[in-house]
Amino acid sequence: MDDTTLNAPALPPAAQRLRQGRLDLAEAARAGDLRAYPPASSALMDAYFRERLDELRAQSPELFFEPFALVAVGGYGRSELCPASDVDVLVLYDASIPKNADELSRGLFHPLWDLGLDLGHGVRACADCLRLAQEDTQVLTSLLDTRRIDGSRELLARLDAEFSRRVLSGYAGTFGQWVLVHNAARRAEYGDSSGLLEPELKNGLGGLRDVHQIHWLLRVEPSLKDGPGAPFTPDDLALLHEDYAFVLAARTALHLAAKRKTDRLSFDLQPQVARALGFTGADPAQPGEVQTPGQAALATGLAVEAFLSRLHQSMTRIRSMRQACWMEAFPPRAGACPQPVSTSPDIFCSPTGMGLRDPGAALGNPALLLELYVSAARLARPLSWSALRITRAALADSSRREAFASLPGILPALIEIFRASGQPTESSPPQAAPGKPGPGGLAKALKRFFALAPAPGEEQEAQPSDMAPAVATALQSMLDTGLMAALVPEFGPVEHLVQFDDFHIHPVGKHTLEVVRALAVMRLVSPGEGSGDLSPELQNRAAELPHFDRLLLAGFCHDLAKPDRDHSGSGARLATSLLRRLGADLPTQADVAFLVQQHLLIPKIATRRDLADESVAVGVAEICGSVERLDMLHLLAVADSQSTGPRAWSPWTASLFEELTRKARKILINGPLAEPHAVDRSRKVREDAQALAAQSFAQTRGQEPSLDPAFVERCLERMPARALLVLDAPTVVRHMRLAQRFQKSLDEDLVRKPTGKAGVGVTEIEAVGVKGRAFQVSIAALDQPGLFAVMAGVLALHDLNILSAEVLTWAPGSAGPGACLAVDVFVVQEPAEGLYLDDLWGRVKRAVGYALTGKLSLEYRLEQKRSSPLALQSRAPKSRCKVRIDNEQSDFFTLIEVAAPDRLGLLHDLALTICSYDMRIHLARIATSAGRIHDVFYVRTGEGLKLSDPARAEELRKALLAAAH
Repeated sequence: MDDTTLNAPALPPAAQRLRQGRLDLAEAARAGDLRAYPPASSALMDAYFRERLDELRAQSPELFFEPFALVAVGGYGRSELCPASDVDVLVLYDASIPKNADELSRGLFHPLWDLGLDLGHGVRACADCLRLAQEDTQVLTSLLDTRRIDGSRELLARLDAEFSRRVLSGYAGTFGQWVLVHNAARRAEYGDSSGLLEPELKNGLGGLRDVHQIHWLLRVEPSLKDGPGAPFTPDDLALLHEDYAFVLAARTALHLAAKRKTDRLSFDLQPQVARALGFTGADPAQPGEVQTPGQAALATGLAVEAFLSRLHQSMTRIRSMRQACWMEAFPPRAGACPQPVSTSPDIFCSPTGMGLRDPGAALGNPALLLELYVSAARLARPLSWSALRITRAALADSSRREAFASLPGILPALIEIFRASGQPTESSPPQAAPGKPGPGGLAKALKRFFALAPAPGEEQEAQPSDMAPAVATALQSMLDTGLMAALVPEFGPVEHLVQFDDFHIHPVGKHTLEVVRALAVMRLVSPGEGSGDLSPELQNRAAELPHFDRLLLAGFCHDLAKPDRDHSGSGARLATSLLRRLGADLPTQADVAFLVQQHLLIPKIATRRDLADESVAVGVAEICGSVERLDMLHLLAVADSQSTGPRAWSPWTASLFEELTRKARKILINGPLAEPHAVDRSRKVREDAQALAAQSFAQTRGQEPSLDPAFVERCLERMPARALLVLDAPTVVRHMRLAQRFQKSLDEDLVRKPTGKAGVGVTEIEAVGVKGRAFQVSIAALDQPGLFAVMAGVLALHDLNILSAEVLTWAPGSAGPGACLAVDVFVVQEPAEGLYLDDLWGRVKRAVGYALTGKLSLEYRLEQKRSSPLALQSRAPKSRCKVRIDNEQSDFFTLIEVAAPDRLGLLHDLALTICSYDMRIHLARIATSAGRIHDVFYVRTGEGLKLSDPARAEELRKALLAAAH
């Protein structure tokens, strides 16, 4: 995109004018003329080619003896060149390509490369174009968008005629199959951009590629454009053109802001793009008025929210029209709709979806429209384009719109639609279809799409969801058309609400419906079938839940009060009011309000509290009060986290949720003493560890002999009491063997070094895989100030994401006379694929030793890694840091909670700061979300007491705030 490169070769006059013209166009676009850029840029490129051809004709007339046509194809052919678009050009000859065609190509294209433009070019005869179009659909689509720049008109006209006769004639079916597979691949790679907070403007579903496909389908199947079954009215096409122009303007602004080729509208570029498109979010400051940082941040957030709301609405309409166009072009065979479809004779099921016999009648009959959507959900059929059009028309009139909220029967209708929403669609999030289409995917997709729908009660063959045809569920269509907000006005404020972070992947409205969909999927999957992240135990609970509809309603209501800071409390009151208005019974109101009020309880407790503390599970059990409420809360937490995005959900998170709810469930079922008392658990782990240690490694994991009973007893005496509460017996034995290896290495070090320096850098490491696709890494070393910080820094340096940490300091004498052995236990995310794990753990061990002996400066290396161009930078807006010091949550520890923007090595810096105030870390719970960390440290003073001095606590709080910035 940079066409002002210094020391560039001398450019011909045509290229010089092109360079200056592009600079002028960019300047005009930045001044607000964004929509004019693509056609003006294309016209400027046309002018370059014509002028350059004149220059070459004057220099080498022999190049023009053979007639040719210079043809713009692809995006250039559509006159939609954005600042960083590829320039695709075809030099077209008739029967054969002359020898001097290469010289002509060099003269035309080399100056463009010198300007830094991305150029796609081809030199072909007509026959070659036709042959390649029949073999490669990508070539075919490029030839659907041709435009003559210069040269022979007759030659291009002849190619177009032959292309229509030999390639397009009878090609519609094959082309439709390619579109189906291509869109499945787009969905897997880019997602549904009409509901993403970082949409892909070109290739995401709802992006510019959908508009291209509509035009291609209209060209390939002319009856869609002019025939009696044409799906789109002139008004539809005019609206499509307006939406297309807006998305194209956004792409132009994105290229200018990024100064490079990119079609992903990332968070860091959204404020610039929003401003370029005229979204300010607030009134401009008056002369002499200075905005505070808070006012500026608010204005930026409002501008981005308004821009994304407008963008999503355009992309939603584009996606819906492309789906409708495909359905009209390739309807399933007749008879795919079982009868009866509805209690109303006005509703019918056509091959292209559910429709109304007299669409105009629905304008004054909102109940009929609601019944139409219920029927579509009941039959798992999409809504026809005419039905979507009439829905939007009915909602466009304010008086008609108001009538929807007062309809009788809204609650049972919503529940039926919610239950049916588990059907995967093209608009489901990428995790619902993680892979690109594999071999045979096309055949399976077409078999599924054209198959008869199952009769009621008939089992349906399971099919891969990533090849779902281009349809949307009734629930998705209610969001697309605005019907949901009309039926439930409380949904309107969050329908397009943007959460400006890199944690949520959807606006609140889309996220809410994805939570409902995720819950519906849990109910649809039979126990034992397998359901992605759901354990068999959780599947059984979902299947046996007696009031599942209340859970669906809670999923719908859980975020209705956003962006209120206490959206849980406000949401509970809002849900109660909503359900009372809709006629729900009192038990339903109470359960839904409870679930909304507490929907963040399990995620917060599971990721930030010590689950080995008996009081934590007891507290959760007391809040829930019943097993059913606990199970519903667990299922809601899973669905909410899954639908939020990959930063909120992982196998490790799932394992924490399950551990907490399992303990709380036992307490609710069997009473407060259902969980083993600390003394009983310690005794059981101790006895099991003794028995396991007496076995040789040949029986467990190697060939090492059994441990000496006297050594085992010494280890158990020196281990902290907490070790037998938080570790299982096999881990306790591994720590004994770790201590044994450490002692051997320490003895060897004492021989080599003087007493004062011996042992300082001695470390041993043990890493084993654990539940949740994670590794438990135990590192043994001499206890010394800053040890935890060193280990955290080394793990960060090796790109190991820490999920939790436990510090176990053994009694004096465990590492030599008067010295203590420290075993720090980290749970880290599974390392990247392709690493040799033994080599990785060996490097970690050496790095810890080097850091402890001063041979490795962690601060310097971490800063180097942070400033590297290869380092991934958070794209989320900067947010403020918070530190809270709490002495109430634990009887034995002071809790330090830190919330701050995440960065490489932050845990190391925080731990180092805590150590500098003579505080000892005993446990750390690490949670990262929305580009922020929410870390909780369980600490005591050097004397083993809580931090009770308020002045000292305030100093530490300020120091941690400084370290977190």
